[in-house]
Parts: sequence; structure tokens; C-alpha cells
Amino acid sequence: MDIAEVDLSCDAGLRTVASVRSSAGLHKDPVTSAAGIIICAIVPAIFWCAVIWWVGHALGKAPNAATMATIGTTIATFLTVIGSAVLSGH
Repeated sequence: MDIAEVDLSCDAGLRTVASVRSSAGLHKDPVTSAAGIIICAIVPAIFWCAVIWWVGHALGKAPNAATMATIGTTIATFLTVIGSAVLSGH
């Protein structure tokens, strides 16, 4: 398995014993973790800004650059906070 390795075995009392060894080294490299968080925050922010701009343009009132920058920054910041919390395990 990629994330965790599961070992099921029986002890002398015929009870099934399960032990899970997590691959804790998966997110040890801070550069890789930071790059992953940035990618996971920036790509959706760009996508949703493009969707918002497209819908506004289709309706005849495209948002200005300051509004788009605010929306993009808000989305990216929110996703960075959530992504870093998920990756840290807290």
C-alpha cells in the first residue's frame, strides 16, 4: 500500500492482531511539502478566478483586477491554511 502498510497476524491465543505502520516519511521534506501546498492552493485559486471572470464577462459585468486579486488571494490563503493543517496531521 502507498500510505500505510498493514500487517495482520495471529498470536498464540488465536486472536487477530493488526498493526499499522504509517509511512511517516511521506511528507518529511519541507521543500516538497511547501511546493505541494503552493500548487494545491494556487491552481484552484486561478481556476475559480477564471470561472468568476468568465461568468461575469458572460453576464456583461466582468470584475476588475483588484476584485480578482482579492478573490484569488482569499482562495489561495484559505487553501494554504487547510492544506498545511492536513499535511501536518493536526
